Amino acid sequence: MLKRLREHLKSLATDSRDPYDSIIRRLAGPRDASCFGRSLRVMILAMPDLLAQLEAWAAESGLPARHRLMRGFALAYLNHPENLLPTRTLGLFGYTDEAYLIARVYYLTMRDPDWSGQRYHVDDEELARAVPEWLELARRLLPADTARIDRLIEDVSHGREDAIVTALSRSSKRSGTVVRLAAQSH
Repeated sequence: MLKRLREHLKSLATDSRDPYDSIIRRLAGPRDASCFGRSLRVMILAMPDLLAQLEAWAAESGLPARHRLMRGFALAYLNHPENLLPTRTLGLFGYTDEAYLIARVYYLTMRDPDWSGQRYHVDDEELARAVPEWLELARRLLPADTARIDRLIEDVSHGREDAIVTALSRSSKRSGTVVRLAAQSH
């Protein structure tokens, strides 16, 4: 699955017809587009690495149940056909919500001391250093959508399983970003 995802994301990132850059320019403005565009593209392309790390941590004994729930939710969200930003119409940019969710779950897991309280989960220092910047940029570009994702993660981490069903049943049409992009294209 991760290999296929990595190849698909690379294909979108190199497709000259992909609307990623134009969407970033519309949302961030021409002056800030390169800052947002570069970093968020790297976040999206890092999703397979983030997922692989989450998988490795989940295989460790003693990982708290809330982290297992968040990881499961992230995988379900990634594989659900309808989420906040539709990949079918938005291309690579449509993966921004999935990448944010996965990076956020990674960050929360990484920052939680292990079951003995002796160390943080950090296996890839470079990736660990980049994640907070990616999260902040995504929050600045997509404040309503990232706030919604943060609330869902909070619900899931506290064992409110109904939050998973509710989140996955929402259509991408309810995303404030999708509504703004549609309005800007007219």
